[in-house]
Amino acid sequence: MLKSATTTVALLSCIAFSLMLLPGCHNNRQSANEVFTENTQNEGNSAETFAIDKDSSEIIVKKVWDNNQEERYSIEELNAERIICMSSSHVAFLSELGCVKNIIGISGIKYIYNPEVRSAIENKKIIEIGSESSPDYEKIISLRPTLVVAYGIAGADNSYIANLQNYGIKVLVLGDYLESSPLSRLSYIKLFGAITGKKEMADSIFTSRSMEYHRTRALISRKLKENEYPETKVLINAPFKNVWYVPGGKNYTSRLIQDAGGEILGARSNSTHSSTESMERMMMLAREADVWLNPNSVTSMDELISEQPLLKDIPAVKNSRVFNNNLRQGENGGSDIWESGYTHPELILKDLALILHPELAEALNCNTLYYHRKVE
Repeated sequence: MLKSATTTVALLSCIAFSLMLLPGCHNNRQSANEVFTENTQNEGNSAETFAIDKDSSEIIVKKVWDNNQEERYSIEELNAERIICMSSSHVAFLSELGCVKNIIGISGIKYIYNPEVRSAIENKKIIEIGSESSPDYEKIISLRPTLVVAYGIAGADNSYIANLQNYGIKVLVLGDYLESSPLSRLSYIKLFGAITGKKEMADSIFTSRSMEYHRTRALISRKLKENEYPETKVLINAPFKNVWYVPGGKNYTSRLIQDAGGEILGARSNSTHSSTESMERMMMLAREADVWLNPNSVTSMDELISEQPLLKDIPAVKNSRVFNNNLRQGENGGSDIWESGYTHPELILKDLALILHPELAEALNCNTLYYHRKVE
């Protein structure tokens, strides 16, 4: 997520032995449109892909990956005692709420960064359960999960979800990675607070971090206007198999960079989706870039030039303004920005502000990067 184009590590969440997920049936419930409209107007919950109804009895998920169909889950029936996570972001939300002890299985376990979770993995309290494309059903069943927290992908084979349900396992299917703004992603902590009985804690975390995000964004905007600093032009990502992915102008990554006082070169202004751009077009745009962000997984300038020799003479490289988001990275390549970064948008924003506008360090009262490293 700063998923410049894409992949968070997948983990399953929690399975339940009870009934398969069915819509609630009380007559006075709100329609999904009413709930989502209220939440859009209420900054207390800015999610685009889930909502909690007025009486806090149901979670409504908008299945963006499946023609925007809605799925309703009774919070009372979502037992989070023994959880399997299919995404690293779900692990992060549970960790923030002090619920690592509830996690019994994870998909993509070797990529997890969180030290507490890694300790539980080493002590065999959390085990690998396979990927969404090839889950180990026998192992999952043997773990006796009460809930699996999963995700759906448009155009992909999501049959593992129905298969788990057919085994009598309760599955909560989410779309947090589809949220297009940092605070929308953060708001998912409220959903996890609802299912773990940590509502007040989740609300407090959301309120404090969203307020800090707004404060930081306002400070950046004010300082840039006062000093007439121009937006920093950003080259983002690097080619993969001769294809360069660029996030759309309304994408999660673009919003972070815009809020930090930057502009992504080549971003399509009205799109939330990443586009594929030719090497030739990006080579031309690279000549305009003040900063180069997230050039694949490189950690040194020698490695970068070895991988991208055609770009060794662009201004961002010559001026030593190349940064990557892998400062907090595990030995197997998993990056914490795709875990705790979901729960700390305010820290990502400060990182980006320091990178794009180092002259704001004093105003931000911060001069150390948390998720990003300078490529040297």
